[in-house]
Amino acid sequence: MYTTVKQVTQQCEVCLQNNPRKNCKVQLGQIGRGNYPGQQWQVDFSELPRKGGYGYMLVLTDTFSGWPEAYPCQMNKAREVTKILLQEIIPRFGVPGEWELVVLGKLKWNLAAVTPHDFIEHILRKLPLPKDKLVLIRKHAQTFIALCATDFNFTMYPPSMIATGSVGAAICGLQLDDGDRSLSGDSLTDFLAKITSTDVDCLKACQEQIESVLISNLRQVRQQQQSNPSKTVEELDQASTPTDVRDINL
Repeated sequence: MYTTVKQVTQQCEVCLQNNPRKNCKVQLGQIGRGNYPGQQWQVDFSELPRKGGYGYMLVLTDTFSGWPEAYPCQMNKAREVTKILLQEIIPRFGVPGEWELVVLGKLKWNLAAVTPHDFIEHILRKLPLPKDKLVLIRKHAQTFIALCATDFNFTMYPPSMIATGSVGAAICGLQLDDGDRSLSGDSLTDFLAKITSTDVDCLKACQEQIESVLISNLRQVRQQQQSNPSKTVEELDQASTPTDVRDINL
């Protein structure tokens, strides 16, 4: 009788779909391991009792050596991971292997990605600027964009926002508001936000950060000049950007 029941249940389609399977095992995932230190990292957040504004711990573990790195964070967001990678991991351990392929995969291998430089001409066409100043404004804006590429804080802004803030900072620095109130202060920011459909407050914050980066670079240049008085300006720092930061006025 038992043999007959077993044969019937093994052939019954309804029984096979609903009865639990004793030999069914869940396949376990595999954790990859790097071939050298810093090639592959495991990254995860741990929630901790909030204190001093910090409520999370970002833990990164090198899969080759097992070396752990832990950093307190205010949020468990991708921005925090990016900040730690750019400030701590990459300067000390180098760029993790195969990350280039990950980035290319996210971009779907579209290497002609949109950059802030693509927006400069569109913005300049819509501004009432003197024609004899367009070349200078363009060079200054390109310099600001190049400076933004050296600071990870600008990774949170889209390319259009960086381009708009760079153009605004260039115009304010060159003081082109003679007789035209639309090219000065808040009026310029509001006008730029309107023609590019961006948030005014975000644009102001972006422009302030751009000007802060410029001031920091100018301060470094002056310190280099003071520490190396015997060298010429060209020997100290030949500008690699379209416009030398020393030629920009605030």
